[in-house]
Amino acid sequence: MIKAAPSRFSLHDAEFFKSVQRFQFLSIATKEGIWEYDFINKIAFYNDGMIDLFGYSLEEMADNDTWWRNNIHPQDKKRIIGEMDELLEGNNSVWWGKYQFRSRDGSYKLILDRLFVVRDKKGKTLRLIGTMQDLTEIDELQQELDKI
Repeated sequence: MIKAAPSRFSLHDAEFFKSVQRFQFLSIATKEGIWEYDFINKIAFYNDGMIDLFGYSLEEMADNDTWWRNNIHPQDKKRIIGEMDELLEGNNSVWWGKYQFRSRDGSYKLILDRLFVVRDKKGKTLRLIGTMQDLTEIDELQQELDKI
């Protein structure tokens, strides 16, 4: 009788590794910035797409809320922060907003920011998970088409 050698990893571990790998491939394929903010531990996560998109280092983005609020274009800031505050205080779990965001070089990009709110059973916000997509080139092309 042949016995299988005991595995160091369980099926659960294999599924976890597969899930992590799927996320890594998806992160590369989308060319979008993917981010997460943990309200409990005050920790932010950013994929390489966020660095590529805006040029900030992980250290510069470490204080997620301050970094984000400070780089929203003044024309959009009141509206976007108001929508975000309303989302966090309410019961909705999905939000998206289109606004201008400052890159490290000082230029602004038109972005589509989409996020999902993770809440506990009482509705308290635990985490935000989202993506930021650069719409600048699409917007510029649309403006050129509108001139025709």
